[in-house]
Amino acid sequence: MKALFVTSATNDVVSLIRAWDCYQDGGSKRVSFPHRGKPRDGVILTTALGYKPDIIFYIGANVGEGLPSERTFFELQLIAPLVNLCCDGGDYPWHKTLERYRKIGCFDLQVTLDGDRDAPLDLVTVTPVDPRPYDREIPRSIRCGFSGNFSPTTAMVFKSSFESRKAPEHTKPRPASALPAWRPLHLKRRKIPLEPQTERDVIIQDLTGISVKPIVEEKTNRDNVIHNLLEDAVVTTRRRVSETSYAEHADFMMSCLMMLNTSTSGSGASHHIKGRVLESGMAGCALLESEGSPIAEWFPEGSYFLYRDAAHARQLIQTLSRSEIEASAALLSQYVRNHYHPRQIYGEILSGLSQVARARKIFGA
Repeated sequence: MKALFVTSATNDVVSLIRAWDCYQDGGSKRVSFPHRGKPRDGVILTTALGYKPDIIFYIGANVGEGLPSERTFFELQLIAPLVNLCCDGGDYPWHKTLERYRKIGCFDLQVTLDGDRDAPLDLVTVTPVDPRPYDREIPRSIRCGFSGNFSPTTAMVFKSSFESRKAPEHTKPRPASALPAWRPLHLKRRKIPLEPQTERDVIIQDLTGISVKPIVEEKTNRDNVIHNLLEDAVVTTRRRVSETSYAEHADFMMSCLMMLNTSTSGSGASHHIKGRVLESGMAGCALLESEGSPIAEWFPEGSYFLYRDAAHARQLIQTLSRSEIEASAALLSQYVRNHYHPRQIYGEILSGLSQVARARKIFGA
């Protein structure tokens, strides 16, 4: 079966394409667009007409001036069945967009891959992961790791000497709205937080022993968690950047006995099943998952360890026995490989698409 992936120009979607290719003989083709740039609707339609796919998967963004128009979605539907794959469908900022798509019929099927059963889509499942990069043995030299993105630990820093400066003498009045000239620069630029702002930052700092300095970026819940865990160096971190290959990410995960994960969504308002959960299963490492996660709806008890906060995560990392870790890791790996292979996840999506097609035929929609 031949698939066309119409996606935003981000690296994250490559893993979803690779998961399709790992079991489909027909292969795939990707055409991308900059969701914050100039639209490429003409290129998208030309590519689809020339490639003649059996199915089209759309992976886009919530907002952006470069997103395909609704008319383009309708024209794509005339070429092949069109499926919207959303990685964060349970997160509330997406809901208005997804409801609009549903109301006007932009897609034959809308799917969320985040495991949030309250998401307003046609089908809820989890992220398909290509098992091929994990089909080899690597010595597990790291007790607990984290591979992913979190706020940097070195960034723009404003020295405390600003705070000790004395007020200059002014020869003319300043506007009432103006900040004092001697005020610390970080107080003039209100967007620069002085402390980690999110759960992920705090936990990583606490577990890895790296001191986090004030940064410009707005942090997420994951940042708070990670930064907290940096303190005692009980977690080894690896940033996922575009310059590195997925194989390096897989190698790092397979070298870990445990993998830290945070389940909070991008907005921090909900919890979901992240791709790292499935990757941990493929990599054969145990999973440390934050409380609030819907993981119990998708995985059996004993295939993960839940932690309340950074202190609890640190305790588990330091006290779990090797046998406990390996038993949980084996259960997770077995369950992921037996129940959430890309063939099963994409198969469920194709089955859902067939049901929609049959319903339309029956009811004349």
